[in-house]
Amino acid sequence: ITKDSEIKAVMLFDGCSSHLTPEMVDACQELGIIAQPGLPNGSHMTNREDLVGFAIFKPRFRKAQRELLKQKQTAAAAAGKTVRGVGLAKEDFCRLLKEPFENAFSVERNKMSWGGSLDRGTGIYPFNRCQLVKLKRQ
Repeated sequence: ITKDSEIKAVMLFDGCSSHLTPEMVDACQELGIIAQPGLPNGSHMTNREDLVGFAIFKPRFRKAQRELLKQKQTAAAAAGKTVRGVGLAKEDFCRLLKEPFENAFSVERNKMSWGGSLDRGTGIYPFNRCQLVKLKRQ
């Protein structure tokens, strides 16, 4: 998309204020992109990404962290080194991130997240009010 492009797009943001800055809004406007914010500090009942994507991502990422840490500790023990102080490094982050991210934020899962069904998705604009009714009842 360029400034002169006729292509219009909508960029969906979560409710985190640091993700939708004034500079980002200006850049979106210049490029003809509609910036659609989510609810700030929205609960897991209304935050689209938490309902599906992050609910799958977080446990998978934590499992990958535990498995890699165990591998590093086993390798240290096999080399006759102490396992105390063996940890994960910054370089491990991208390797750990790949599988959980691709699984949790696949096209199918994103469609589920934004689908608007009463028991999974929140809908696209601005949220599925039925989720708020369900939250009030709890």
